[in-house]
Amino acid sequence: MGVFTDKAAVGASDWPQGAGETSRTRRRRVRGRVWRGLLRVSTVFGLLVLTTLLYNVVNSTWGYVVVRDQLSEQLIVLLERSHITHAERRVDALRMVDGNPHAVVVLSSQLVPAVPDGFRGVPIGDQHAALALIALVPETNRFLLGLDETLLRQLLRAGSRWADLFPHWPTESISLVFVVDDDGVLSRWAARQDLPNLDNLGTDALLAVLETHLSAGLLRRYDREEPMADRSRANLLALVEERVKEPEVLATFTLRDSLVRRGEIQAFAESEGAIAEFRSWLTLGFLVRPQSANAALSGIRTALLGSLWVIAITIIFSVPLGIGAAIYLEEFSSRNWFGRLVETNINNLAGVPSIIYGMLGLVIFVRALTQITSGSLFGAVSADEASGRTILSAGLTLGLLILPVIIITGQEAIRAVPDSLREAAYGVGCTRWQCVRWHVLPMAVPGILTGAILAVSRALGETAPLVVIGAATFISVDPTNLFAKFTVLPIQIYQWTARPQAEFRNIAAAAILVLLALLLITNATAVLLRNRAESQRI
Repeated sequence: MGVFTDKAAVGASDWPQGAGETSRTRRRRVRGRVWRGLLRVSTVFGLLVLTTLLYNVVNSTWGYVVVRDQLSEQLIVLLERSHITHAERRVDALRMVDGNPHAVVVLSSQLVPAVPDGFRGVPIGDQHAALALIALVPETNRFLLGLDETLLRQLLRAGSRWADLFPHWPTESISLVFVVDDDGVLSRWAARQDLPNLDNLGTDALLAVLETHLSAGLLRRYDREEPMADRSRANLLALVEERVKEPEVLATFTLRDSLVRRGEIQAFAESEGAIAEFRSWLTLGFLVRPQSANAALSGIRTALLGSLWVIAITIIFSVPLGIGAAIYLEEFSSRNWFGRLVETNINNLAGVPSIIYGMLGLVIFVRALTQITSGSLFGAVSADEASGRTILSAGLTLGLLILPVIIITGQEAIRAVPDSLREAAYGVGCTRWQCVRWHVLPMAVPGILTGAILAVSRALGETAPLVVIGAATFISVDPTNLFAKFTVLPIQIYQWTARPQAEFRNIAAAAILVLLALLLITNATAVLLRNRAESQRI
């Protein structure tokens, strides 16, 4: 060991003295540099992982989508005109107009390799174009000798008689038959014309469109869910867009590909006779639409409402109970073997896998307490329809899941309050409860709130317990009370990511952003409440 002298009397290179002391100092410095480097590496690694996660989510939420509608909005409106009908096949259309000299069949020229007997073909537009049409006019028609896009648009806007178009034409009714089973050519042609769209249709017209194009069985199913006559215009419009327009997503592209390969995407869309549109999957409509089998029309309203219902019950059940238990265990319970046993079990329960709590909720809330959790005890449903797989069971199960965490964090926050504060309160004559109520709790509130909100954030992202107790993977009916069937955002995201279609992964990414936003709002609320409590404490 070297002899230490006055530091001011020696230089930096002379202290500490001795080879052994210098070697130990050098080793300590090396270890310090190594640990500092490891901490930096771990921090950078964590930031890279989080950045990669956020990049993948954002990359899938925005980008080009190649979509082809079976029927365009304009064509749907046209088909509701009195002088316009449609057929699914060319042979059906020709049979409909056979022997009628005042009828015309309009269809894609790709469907007419040869003009059938008894008709003459009138080409419309450039026959080498992707949207070329042809009109099949009966040979007995002596007045319609030529037809182009301008005249066809006039026919679409004309009244119900040929004479409404030109006075010297016959006064008989116009009969236009569109063949819609043409791979979307006629729909895309109609979409490019200056024609009305679905916004021009009222409630009665939308209902008529659905009755015309939907099967009787599907209409009965929708009517059981909610009577068609009582549905809003927005609801009917959504059904028309989903079931009549039948948008087909041919391909989806990430944000990166959309920026780098824009020309290729546009060329692919044109080759498929579709439209490439830059789409944000995260929109207001995505938030307010219910779940659908069509990804382009699906939303998270039902899952979002289910998450809010479940987390509200979880907070009401677990936060007061957990904070109360923490206060009792830390301030009022006896420090004996029983108290230590209780705290040990609570610490162990905090580490139990969440699916175990799901099994516990299944046994207790879904089965044993079915009369309560299903609402049959209160007359919400009949005894025959009683099922405990409800929002109430889900909220109570998640409440049990986070209860140990709230108790432990609450105890730590209370334990961090200095004993001198308690002794001062007792010294001026406070009872134990007065000391806890007016002195200990105000000091511990920031820590208690932080732990409680973090526990609630964990519950917001849980999936396994809710799957066990019977959360629905597909439901389009909004929850309206504690005893309703439900789904939540994590289950909705899981269900979408398991689908093979690429567009479901896009809406899953959008739902992830919504879930992250909810978590951020929850944590921001905790920070604001904690800062307010600290300012009041000071």
